Amino acid sequence: VDPARGAMPQLVLLVFSYAGLVMIIHSGYAWAAQSVRKFLSSAGGRRWFQRSSGLVFIGFGLALVRAGR
Repeated sequence: VDPARGAMPQLVLLVFSYAGLVMIIHSGYAWAAQSVRKFLSSAGGRRWFQRSSGLVFIGFGLALVRAGR
């Protein structure tokens, strides 16, 4: 941002730059979600997700036990 230049053209450039980056990032999220969906809808992916989320909850439980001491 250059204070010597007009504010409106700079604002428009910043808005369009931000909007473009948001579209690119959200497209990446959508692509990643599509890939993860294919993986998690398989039997092996579902089993992996269940086991890993179970380990996370076991970790939460252990953290609670340690915090109570």
